[in-house]
Amino acid sequence: MKFSNYPITEEVKKGVEGMGFSKPTDIQFKSIPAIIKGEDVLGIAQTGTGKTAAFAIPIVDKVFRSSIKGRKDGVRCLVMVPTRELAQQIQEVFKAVSKFTTVKSFAITGGVEQDPQIHKLNKGVDILITTPGRMYDLISQGHLTDELSIRFGMRSLESFERVKKLYNKLGFNNVASGPMVRSSYHAEKHIH
Repeated sequence: MKFSNYPITEEVKKGVEGMGFSKPTDIQFKSIPAIIKGEDVLGIAQTGTGKTAAFAIPIVDKVFRSSIKGRKDGVRCLVMVPTRELAQQIQEVFKAVSKFTTVKSFAITGGVEQDPQIHKLNKGVDILITTPGRMYDLISQGHLTDELSIRFGMRSLESFERVKKLYNKLGFNNVASGPMVRSSYHAEKHIH
């Protein structure tokens, strides 16, 4: 199957083509249809197999389709990752996939001044990629609390603390500490 045959918008297909993809890798072939159907997916594959694109493509498509309908109401997808470097890598994939859409993605991480990040958040972001530390900072300062409580069920700092403890238990260098994606699309499917 080629990406041109997937039920995704032409704008997203154009972004995927711009990345040099013509047909999906194995993890993409198995994951994208399930995510399009609204199922949660746990995917495990080696480095360089296109895992990020496997979830970025259908997420950008869903966010873009709902934006076309006039729905613009803040962060619609949260991608939490253990390191700044991974957040930046994932941000680049989301930017490439969404290049020909109106979908805005943004990575917030520690190690840099937070005021420009807060300014960008206030201007509007559809897909937020973040590390636990910076997210914790912005929640504790009140910059994300309302949005997160409405969209992702993180009703308080205690909810976020549970996520943070899980990441600490996994260890940032552990293979299992890859991206955690939360969106308003639910169900479940595991892909290996």
